[in-house]
Amino acid sequence: MPKIVRETDEGLVMENQHLIVRFCHRSAAVEVFDRRVDFNWKQSQETSLRAEYYAPGDGNVSGYMQTGAGLGMRVIWELDDELPEIRVQMQPEQETSFETFTYPAPFLADNSILVVPHSQGILYPVEDYALQRFLNGQILDAYTSDLSMPFFGMICLPRGHGVLNILETPEDASVLFGSHDYRDGTLLTAQPAWRSTMGNMGYDRRLRLYFHAENGYLAQAKRYQEYLRERGRFPSPSPERAELLRGAAHVAFHIGQLSFEDVAEQCERLKSLGVEKAVIHLRNWQQEPYNSPEQMPPSQAAGGEEGLRSLIDFVNHLGYVPGMAACFRDTFDGFPGHVADAVTKGSNGNSVYGGFLGSSRVPALRISGDQQVEFAEKFLPPALEAGPFDSIVLDGACVDARENYDKKNRSTRGDDIRSRKELLEFAKNSSQLLGAEGSMEFGVGYADFLAGQMSLARYYFIEQAPAAHRFNLDPTMRIPLFNLVYHEAVVSTWHHQDSYTSAEDNGVRALFDFLYGNPPVVTIAHPSTLDNYGRRLAGLMNATSRVHLQTAGQELLLHGWLTDNRLVQLSHFGNGLQVVANFSREPFELPSGDYVEPGSCKALLPG
Repeated sequence: MPKIVRETDEGLVMENQHLIVRFCHRSAAVEVFDRRVDFNWKQSQETSLRAEYYAPGDGNVSGYMQTGAGLGMRVIWELDDELPEIRVQMQPEQETSFETFTYPAPFLADNSILVVPHSQGILYPVEDYALQRFLNGQILDAYTSDLSMPFFGMICLPRGHGVLNILETPEDASVLFGSHDYRDGTLLTAQPAWRSTMGNMGYDRRLRLYFHAENGYLAQAKRYQEYLRERGRFPSPSPERAELLRGAAHVAFHIGQLSFEDVAEQCERLKSLGVEKAVIHLRNWQQEPYNSPEQMPPSQAAGGEEGLRSLIDFVNHLGYVPGMAACFRDTFDGFPGHVADAVTKGSNGNSVYGGFLGSSRVPALRISGDQQVEFAEKFLPPALEAGPFDSIVLDGACVDARENYDKKNRSTRGDDIRSRKELLEFAKNSSQLLGAEGSMEFGVGYADFLAGQMSLARYYFIEQAPAAHRFNLDPTMRIPLFNLVYHEAVVSTWHHQDSYTSAEDNGVRALFDFLYGNPPVVTIAHPSTLDNYGRRLAGLMNATSRVHLQTAGQELLLHGWLTDNRLVQLSHFGNGLQVVANFSREPFELPSGDYVEPGSCKALLPG
């Protein structure tokens, strides 16, 4: 049937062959009936906007809406002619200063799960009361360390029908969690929250609502991937750079307790244990390691220029790729090289910071985006030549887009993101391999790997999360949402502070890497690490690398659960390879009669 818009006694109705959308007079909430699954999606009334009126348009419905503070906008709802998809556009008409407004209102449904691309991806059951208390009022920003991709969704069990929210103008977009009364209980909800740009709405805000009839979060990831391809925004990696990473272990060495000579010995040990291919990154290798953004000469205590060059020669001799970590995002007051004039300023004129230096209470002040580019152009080439290094990890490159209210350097979050892309492009053109710390999708197409994308940013430090919510290693809650979209385009790894050598790791990170199609990550900060754990670590690294040799560059076509408790999971890659991982304490029998033992996986070859 063709798309139509009609008037009823209750209000306006817009429909196509899949959906019926109802607008009630003077209510900001809408109802969407999905004909395919006979399901009525209802919204709560929890939104910042109130509807003044609705009017039929040329194949759409428009309304005028206002916040209580007087921010007014025209809102246009347009149903696709063929797809079960609605485009929503908010056009500012009456500006007033604000911080955030929410719209559309959240959908409500019991027996459902929220799908959130936090780093790699996570699921939040809506009826979990502890989660409601924990998340209520939290806001996750797109293009920070919160949302790796600008969408979120909701799926209903057992069928897996759901709704996907694509935030088409993501620079100032967020997701707000709430807790709402529903029938005899309460539900966790999520809705779009739109931040101001320099205090105003400034430009049209847009989103899409896509309704699918089955396949849960898989349908949402693949619809988003299709959305990117339709717009020519899905990148293709360089074959030469991708080959350097295929099956390669990622090993970070922290200089301090380790000298350059110690690192050479550790690399030789890894080679003797069978680690044939690796990308090596030196952290804190400079004389003043926290002298960002200037990259100082090599540490004299670690061996100086001669010691570093000898190490790099040896790393090349082993067939490994030598690399370094560099940071142009942070500067530290009181440390040598502090660049106060480059620090981002908030709307109150105070310096913006985004955390602390390691476990200290020294604040890491944020350098503005365009200044990061300027510093990289000045300091990165001589730092690379000091090795010489072939690979870079740019710390903080794909997190925390910020506004800057400094009068001499005023910029929006969108400006900051554009500067980050310039930084990534410069670093990519300066090296054979580029890694970017963080998980934001704007790094895809520039970075060859995202260093930390596997680590759920809010949860990978155990002390940061309540004991009941240690999500980072929970197979029942985390999903490969990012890899379902981008696996063939970029490599994902764990954060260097959240690797196979983390204190609580029992091989579960490697199990996730098998399942998600990632290479192994190990961090070595002490000369005794390989003495104590070398054979175990090498076994995990070599097994994971063998699987990555098969999965690298392949689309992750499917991920799902083989048991009701979600502890046995399956992935299916574009070349036909299937991986079954067993996170449970019981053996799992495959249709072939083989078993997947607890804490292990099996790779099933095509045919």
